[in-house]
Amino acid sequence: MGLGFLGINGLPGWDWDFWGLMDYRDGGNGAFRIYSIFEYHYSIMKRQVLLLSSSRPNRQAVYFSHARGAIENILKGVHRLLFIPYAAPGGATYSAYTGSIREAFAGVGLPQQVEGIEAYKDPVMAIREAEAVFIGGGNTFLLLKTLYDAELLTPLRQRVAEGMPYIGSSAGSNVAGLTINTSNDMAIVHPPSFDALGILPFNINPHYPLEESQLHSGESRAERIREFHSLPQNRQAVLALYERSMLHLEGHKMRLLGSTPAGQPAAWLFRQGEREPVAYASGAELSGLMEG
Repeated sequence: MGLGFLGINGLPGWDWDFWGLMDYRDGGNGAFRIYSIFEYHYSIMKRQVLLLSSSRPNRQAVYFSHARGAIENILKGVHRLLFIPYAAPGGATYSAYTGSIREAFAGVGLPQQVEGIEAYKDPVMAIREAEAVFIGGGNTFLLLKTLYDAELLTPLRQRVAEGMPYIGSSAGSNVAGLTINTSNDMAIVHPPSFDALGILPFNINPHYPLEESQLHSGESRAERIREFHSLPQNRQAVLALYERSMLHLEGHKMRLLGSTPAGQPAAWLFRQGEREPVAYASGAELSGLMEG
């Protein structure tokens, strides 16, 4: 079965108040092991995670042009990058999506050999052997359902804890949070749960606008996030990321990266019970958010 976190809130991803990490892989005898808190904290010190709000800042921009330096930094020493195309935007085939990412990396001079997980007979083994993983954007519900169906959440969590670099963009960033409840996507399929990887102890909302269009008469993005927090069970914070923004997590340390128009925030933190979000500029140190 894999590794699962034991915690007070029961989520299969993150809880700072848990007692240990249970290894409930069958192994023929149903044995399990409780990992010590020391082992857990040692493992998270090795995490290397880069979460992009978007793979390009606008539809006219070159893919990854705004994030090339950050991607180059996290993939230093990595020769082969495993791409997971399960969000499949616009109904694209997995191979076509992987091919577009391969071309985009080459287009901005990133040297990694991009390989799609669809080329492997055993996707679990592909993740266990990967040097680094990149999950692209598209539909978050479709992505999470496919990850559940392929039983990939547990091996992904384990490899990230071991220090394997993880890059997510849009939907791939959404699934790094506690749940996907604050995705902007339509629920075109129904995953067995909205619980995601839980690499972060909060939710992500990508593509957050600097200002709402005056032509839009429905709820603003901020109002939709407040609707999420209006339910008592939705206690986790939501970090909304501007198009050019990204999060870099290394061990316990997390920093907000990217560029915005002069004087504009790069991210906004929404908390339950607080009417207005806290705005952060690019370069902000956000390590405190990892404490929940």
